[in-house]
Amino acid sequence: MPKAKWGFTLLELIVVIVIIAILATLGYPEYRKMKEKGEDSGAKSTLKLIIAAQKIYRMETGEYVNATNNAEINSTFRIDLPSTLPYNWEFQTKAYASPKACCANTTHVYDYRRRWMFNDTLDEPINGTACP
Repeated sequence: MPKAKWGFTLLELIVVIVIIAILATLGYPEYRKMKEKGEDSGAKSTLKLIIAAQKIYRMETGEYVNATNNAEINSTFRIDLPSTLPYNWEFQTKAYASPKACCANTTHVYDYRRRWMFNDTLDEPINGTACP
């Protein structure tokens, strides 16, 4: 009695691998967009947190403060922003004397086109700009 042959041929395996590769290639750009959208949303939320901390700091001390990096923001406002890579955002705050106002902005470390700005008079962060 002959032995039964089980399994796939090499050609069948290659066809399946090619189909999987095509599907992955088509899906990756959409995945990348969603990932960037999520990262941007987190950056905007952090900007709102920093401006709220600026307002509290002003209530306590009577003035806004400048901070040029995440570590200064952490120490000044007692916020726990990651201060080293692989965190992808670098935050800064700026204080203006006349009129008393503040601004915060962030730039993506690896993609300088991804930049957000927020100040104490805006409702939502603005894309593509920095503090004046």
